[in-house]
Amino acid sequence: LLDSEPAPMLSFLFSMFSPRARGMEKTIDGSYPNANPVYNDDGKLLFYLDDMNNATDASVLRVAVLDEGNKTVIDDSGFGDMSISASGSHDNATIAFVRFTNRLETNEPGSTITLADQTRMMNGSEIFVGRKVNGSWSVEKITDNFHADLAPTVVTKDDKIYVAWRESAVNNQDYLSGNKSVDNLVYKYFDGASWSEKKIIHNGDNGSLKGHNIAIMDNGKAAVAFAVDISEDSSIDQDVYYAVLNKDEIVRYVRANSDSKYDENPQIASVTYENTPYFVIAWHTLNQSLNSDVNIVTIDENGDRITLIPENLSTTIGIDSVKIDSKFRFNKNAKTIEDLSILWKEIETLPDSIDTTNIVSGIRFTTENALKFSARQEIARMDADTVIDDFDAYVDTNGNVQLTILGTYYDKSKTEDHFLTDGATIENVKTLASRTSIYKTSGSFIEDFSILSVTPDYAVIAKNSNLPIMIAIKNEGTKT
Repeated sequence: LLDSEPAPMLSFLFSMFSPRARGMEKTIDGSYPNANPVYNDDGKLLFYLDDMNNATDASVLRVAVLDEGNKTVIDDSGFGDMSISASGSHDNATIAFVRFTNRLETNEPGSTITLADQTRMMNGSEIFVGRKVNGSWSVEKITDNFHADLAPTVVTKDDKIYVAWRESAVNNQDYLSGNKSVDNLVYKYFDGASWSEKKIIHNGDNGSLKGHNIAIMDNGKAAVAFAVDISEDSSIDQDVYYAVLNKDEIVRYVRANSDSKYDENPQIASVTYENTPYFVIAWHTLNQSLNSDVNIVTIDENGDRITLIPENLSTTIGIDSVKIDSKFRFNKNAKTIEDLSILWKEIETLPDSIDTTNIVSGIRFTTENALKFSARQEIARMDADTVIDDFDAYVDTNGNVQLTILGTYYDKSKTEDHFLTDGATIENVKTLASRTSIYKTSGSFIEDFSILSVTPDYAVIAKNSNLPIMIAIKNEGTKT
């Protein structure tokens, strides 16, 4: 052996690696498959849809909450809940959700649901808001119409609340085609005593609504980011807009981009940078060559665009090597820009196998040397054969990312029978046996790196001399 010292150095380098993700724990073993678990801002409350131990009747679905492990059904009425959004602290939490107020004519398993049934159900959906007041839940309906009221998003600060939702109306003939007579983005404001009148943020006549999110600053101003389909003929074109809200007034309405790309899934967060509040808006974009990216816009409290952050990830982290899922999201509870992360689901093929595993990956905003992004890091990893269906996350006071994950385990050794009929024939379809549960775990962004190569300089090998070694290292941490 040559008298050289690469081994101690390599040992030192490898010893600096540390785990990012922590253990996975089941919060609810055997949940409703579309439980939609979401945290409030500080993560002390976990809301989800509970099937009330009746897996065959969707009309009994109810919003439930886990508070220090204790389950409470928020309000046991109506004919099925869905689409939960939550905000606020433990003692001042607010939720918004959809509740169906019309019951299907039949709820027998396997019975046919007609087009008229579907239309009646959708046009009987209303927005409900639950507020935690003095330790108890108060629930009220804030819509009452013959429209389909869908996809509520809620934010709260102190006793002030904004709820934005999609207002849609269809008739029997247009239901399946997707053509709508009404397709608006609307909101209401609660001042601590009463609700404002409904205000229209976006009129569907100017493009179909394709997703929205809302955030609020400490001063009570809110902003909504939303995607609009402006496609014509056979083209595919969606752009992102935002509106700034001050109580019951829409103070700004802005088109954030205008291009021929497919822009979707707008996310928005309120954070501070150098003690100044900003809204950060991010969305997934896909061009005609199917190359994806994440675009980012920063605005101040008045809606003016501020150049703080690189406006797309591809210019800073190399998007070709990091594939961010189109359904990414921000973590909750970010006070400053350094608390904010982009999180998404990835599917990883296991080494020497065709099996895959699901992981949650993330990129954190960082102010080291300049305002930019960390390297991509793994935050959580599921066991093999368990698929991530949905997740929500918040950052705790120590900077750790806390996650709730809706996951489904597929048992490759068992199958389940599903009998499908068109009224004349019955066909048995077999699928893998599965079980959906709600999990919780945590992870963190750490200072890390990987060794890409170790190359000795063989050209200068000499007896009784040190051997130079070149080590290529890739920074995978938050600092540069």
